[in-house]
Amino acid sequence: MRIFFPVFQWAKPTMQGVLKKVADQTEAFRQNKADIHTVVYGHHDPEVRKFDGIQYVDIHPQSKRYILQLSEVRKRSFQMAINKLEDLNPDIIYSRYMGGGPHAIRFAKKARSFCPLILEFQAIVTKELAMQKKWAFLAMESLFGRHVIKKANAIVANTHFVKDYYANKYHIPGYWIGNGANIASLPLRTPPTTKDEIHLLFVGSILRWHALDRLIEGLDQYKSERKIILHLVGKEEDNGEIRMLCRERDLENQVIFHGFHKHAELDGFFNESHIAIGCLGFHRKGVDEGSTIKNAEYCARGIPFIHGHIDTDFPDHFQFTQSFPASEDPIPVSEVVSFLDRVMVDPNHPEQMRKYALDHLDWSKKTQIILEIINHLVPQEPGQKA
Repeated sequence: MRIFFPVFQWAKPTMQGVLKKVADQTEAFRQNKADIHTVVYGHHDPEVRKFDGIQYVDIHPQSKRYILQLSEVRKRSFQMAINKLEDLNPDIIYSRYMGGGPHAIRFAKKARSFCPLILEFQAIVTKELAMQKKWAFLAMESLFGRHVIKKANAIVANTHFVKDYYANKYHIPGYWIGNGANIASLPLRTPPTTKDEIHLLFVGSILRWHALDRLIEGLDQYKSERKIILHLVGKEEDNGEIRMLCRERDLENQVIFHGFHKHAELDGFFNESHIAIGCLGFHRKGVDEGSTIKNAEYCARGIPFIHGHIDTDFPDHFQFTQSFPASEDPIPVSEVVSFLDRVMVDPNHPEQMRKYALDHLDWSKKTQIILEIINHLVPQEPGQKA
């Protein structure tokens, strides 16, 4: 079974999570004996970590303006991907949805003429672009996206909502597969032994749908002798709104902005923190459920976490996470503290979380499901193409 996994994504610091997911998926496919060829096309930042076992095609644009650079790189990326599939002659193409556009349509048509095409979705693209106010991209998606999606033989999504949306709209078979993690690459944390000062940790780019403002407002309302420190580790992509809110609420001594840190540098933050913070604003995307790599990695490291949506990868009775309603209300920090006190009663909670992650969240388990889908799509007769 030969799989072509093209990824149309510039390698830059804010996309490190995406690139790691692609690398982890690729490794898991190989663990399951799949012959996978993963190629990342884009204009890549030389400082961004490149993962082994993946080909990175760096395309240098001639244009000076960003929008023209993007158009040039996309055009050349899709042509290179067409050349690759002609050389590779794969049995299946598995690709993260690449967004609408004339060149994407040409690639999708060519791909479909070779073999089955599976597209992976993370969100309802038009809603996400509208929320980010990326109007030019939204216009392109509205004009061209459907012509790309209709060429897919199947779609894969990490929430039931997104799966149902695209499957029903385009009458394409849809499959739900939650996000996972490469458990072996994530060390089990050693939790702090004292709770006199409580440290909360958020890891990831600061974006509107993470709804950290809900937690800031909750910290502002929380009155207790127990001091709480919130650590934010990631690039600020919210135009400084969270930093400004901290200043307005006089919380600058309680909220620490650490900036972007590479994956290997995160261990210390986890060892020094009591509770991790997941996404608190998926409802701002128009969805009430999610399956995030962030939560999977928190679980793998053995750190209890909170979030503001239904996470389809965890049962309702999972005692090491606390879910809050999908609303604009401040997060009740007193409940976060009570949650921590309950969890800390069990000194073996990191090991129990790790076991759950190994049994349910490792990418090796998730890709087995994808391979089952592929086996349904690819004819079993040698040499026969769909």
